[in-house]
Amino acid sequence: MSQLSLKVCACSASRTPHLVRILPQLAVALGVLGSSCLSSTARAGEPVARATFGDVKGALVIVGGGSLPDEAFQRFLELAGGPNAHLVIIPTANLKADQYPSTKSYTFWHSQKVRSVAFLHTRKREVANDPTFVRPLTQATGVWFCGGDQSRVIAVYRGTAVERELHNVLNRGGVIGGTSGGRPS
Repeated sequence: MSQLSLKVCACSASRTPHLVRILPQLAVALGVLGSSCLSSTARAGEPVARATFGDVKGALVIVGGGSLPDEAFQRFLELAGGPNAHLVIIPTANLKADQYPSTKSYTFWHSQKVRSVAFLHTRKREVANDPTFVRPLTQATGVWFCGGDQSRVIAVYRGTAVERELHNVLNRGGVIGGTSGGRPS
């Protein structure tokens, strides 16, 4: 059985130390995949923490509220495949997700030099089970959850084909990340 050694790096890009928590299930941080968490924490400049989780091959990039440090964003892109990345952005937690194409965040993601960027958003669980809707996740090397109210993500995606495919992204070595602040730059 293979084991994932999850390495968490406390980024020092900001002026004040940020608390970084290691979370074994992305759902705790992003509101989708589970409900348990580890209690290990680290502050910027302290040693990295490690945790092992079954057969998962992928990585998590979890950022607290506020601005996304460039260091964390660059690491997410690197883990997703750099210029060969196929990104899926999920803005569902954001109250304005229905108008997402008119936001700065939408423009930001489309400006990245990657192979593809797809946006995945719905407020309906039946859509979250539609194979056509889920298709971008089957090719994704990186998935980013924009910030906002994570209960919106849980309400729509928990127990659906979207959740299944998020697990598959990690199982094939991809990266899933997100922020509670929703500011990608």
